[in-house]
Amino acid sequence: MWKERINHGPAGSEAATWVAVDSAGQFVGTTVTATVGETVHLFAMWVDPDHRGNGIGAQLLDAALDWIRHTHAGRSALLEVNPHQVAALRLYESRGFRRTGQSSPLGHTPGETVVEMELTSGGEAPPTM
Repeated sequence: MWKERINHGPAGSEAATWVAVDSAGQFVGTTVTATVGETVHLFAMWVDPDHRGNGIGAQLLDAALDWIRHTHAGRSALLEVNPHQVAALRLYESRGFRRTGQSSPLGHTPGETVVEMELTSGGEAPPTM
């Protein structure tokens, strides 16, 4: 599936996809961005558990943020993350994302929630709530 996504339009002005592969060509991570109205959303940030802690998530996130800055300058970026994923929270916070105070149910895991985080259009994080 990831090869199909890359081969059929991985990046454009309204959406972009990045993947990480290891030296054997195996899929080990991805992130997707798409615009919704005036805001850019980051979706599907994932790194294979066997490859976590090696900077792959940071490289994927940085690529997505560079795309946002160059393609959608002046727009805010939003994402949702499970608050139990502490490493992911720290990564997003290290790039300036801050919690907005909004949360919603995590659809595929009953009883769990996700929290919304935002990187404001000027690259400055909103006040922490």
